[in-house]
Amino acid sequence: MTQFKKSMEDILKKCPPGYQVSNLMGFGTPVPVTHFSNYDDGLAYFIADGQVCVYEGDKIHGMMFGPADAAGELEEEEEDEA
Repeated sequence: MTQFKKSMEDILKKCPPGYQVSNLMGFGTPVPVTHFSNYDDGLAYFIADGQVCVYEGDKIHGMMFGPADAAGELEEEEEDEA
């Protein structure tokens, strides 16, 4: 039996342009971005602070989807509950 393994490349190829992404993982520390732009020839394009950022797709180990504020809101809610 062959086990199918999804890669970040598979996910990047299916991500629609303009999709909200808050952080990329795989570079030592999270890299803040705001939106996915496109994926082409092994390169992933993202938007951060109004600029286009290009990363090697095989260097990305993870992505956080959704606006960056959502992560901050979750932390605030958890602090309020404590």
